Amino acid sequence: MRNGGQPAPPIVPSANGFPMLDKTKFAASFAGDVKADRASFLANAQVPWGVDAWTGEITSAAWRQKPSWYPVEKDDKMIPPDVQRAMSKRAGATVVESQGSHGGRGPLQPTAPSLARLEGGDRSATSGNRRR
Repeated sequence: MRNGGQPAPPIVPSANGFPMLDKTKFAASFAGDVKADRASFLANAQVPWGVDAWTGEITSAAWRQKPSWYPVEKDDKMIPPDVQRAMSKRAGATVVESQGSHGGRGPLQPTAPSLARLEGGDRSATSGNRRR
């Protein structure tokens, strides 16, 4: 369990030692609102992460100079939504929230229209977290 009582994501080492999600727990933790056959495909198609993802150092964060948007999925079991909101606030990102799991939106499916409107200057679809 993590702080706040939420279960930790089921991260396990792959055969070559790189981290990935446990395939048997993938749907529940990553894609809870995705059809079973799609979740199974995603679980089997995942690529192990580079270990440097946790230890790498960023020397110049693009979000300091460029506008950024952050889609928060309210049913995310990988990264708690409150943690995502804190990260987006720290980055000064405009937040677009929708109901769904971490992997349920496909490539930004439900939030894409909202994010596209933001590109054109329409801020009505956001929670107004844009600060510098």
